[in-house]
Amino acid sequence: MVKDPEKRAAIRKFLIAYGGDMNKNRIRIINDKFYYRGSIGGLTFYEKYGKYQIRARTSLNAKRIRKDPAFKGSRESAERFKLGNKLASKLYRMVTEEKRVYSLFCFLKKRAIRLMRGGKTVEEAKEILVDYLKSFALLRVEVNQEQKQEQKARQQQDPEFLQFQNTTQTARAAECFSRKLLQDPAGSLLQDHSARLRPADVMFSGP
Repeated sequence: MVKDPEKRAAIRKFLIAYGGDMNKNRIRIINDKFYYRGSIGGLTFYEKYGKYQIRARTSLNAKRIRKDPAFKGSRESAERFKLGNKLASKLYRMVTEEKRVYSLFCFLKKRAIRLMRGGKTVEEAKEILVDYLKSFALLRVEVNQEQKQEQKARQQQDPEFLQFQNTTQTARAAECFSRKLLQDPAGSLLQDHSARLRPADVMFSGP
């Protein structure tokens, strides 16, 4: 409560003029002095180092940062920072526990951001940093198994790899059968194989 009647009258007059633009939760009255944190008209009232100060209100706001083309670089930088921090956290969890230090996490984060700023994708940056960690034997043993499983899962979704795998398996089977034929001069193996063929297989097997 403000005891001085003159100050109380001045505060009342101020509130009548600008109270509609103010948030009552940001009002502070300390030692009969009126303080506010926020913007009123063309002025912004704020607290810094325990002191209340005033500056001209800026036209910069969150919406402008998200939409204005002038802040495209800032948005891209923020996105790289987010992705780099996320990637560094993932890689840091792959490191052997006794070798985890905060400086290593900071290094991974900075290097990931730098790689993406240079045009690398998240996956490309991950591969480079994983190779770096491997070169210093910092990765856990089970990580290599996880990476093999991830690589196998990706390969199973790649039609070109599946075609190559099927072709390789067929070639190996043919090579194995040829070796057995060479080891069977009497031809019994070929006769057994022909006996197991279905009529349709014989019809379309060719001359």
